[in-house]
Amino acid sequence: MSYLTDTTQAATSEALLIKSNRIYREIEIIYQQLTGNLVGNVELATDTLNTLFKNALTIDDLISERLGQNEAVTDSAKKLLRQREELLTSLHQNNRHLAQKAENIKSLLRHEITTLATNQNALRSYKPVDTERKGIVRHAF
Repeated sequence: MSYLTDTTQAATSEALLIKSNRIYREIEIIYQQLTGNLVGNVELATDTLNTLFKNALTIDDLISERLGQNEAVTDSAKKLLRQREELLTSLHQNNRHLAQKAENIKSLLRHEITTLATNQNALRSYKPVDTERKGIVRHAF
């Protein structure tokens, strides 16, 4: 009887690992899309990523719980765990790349805003003085 329970738990762990790997693949696809075009609809991608990460966390908690209860891990589960590790390593690298790209864009925007503010200050100095605020010399003209 306990053998059937262990087999069911192993099958459930494998099913959870498959779901987890699918979620991480979806995250990887979104990361690749963002890497290609970070200017696109970032809000939608962020919402989707947050949902996927939330689902992955829930499933990963279940996986940890189930694998912690089982002494023996099947070969197929080991294979799925290796795939999961590869996916997570890839996601980590993609995440670092995206973070660096976002930091570069942020730096460029900061530079442009500073340049615009400097130009605006320069243009303000060329504004004609109001008639009420004319000095003695300007009033003569």
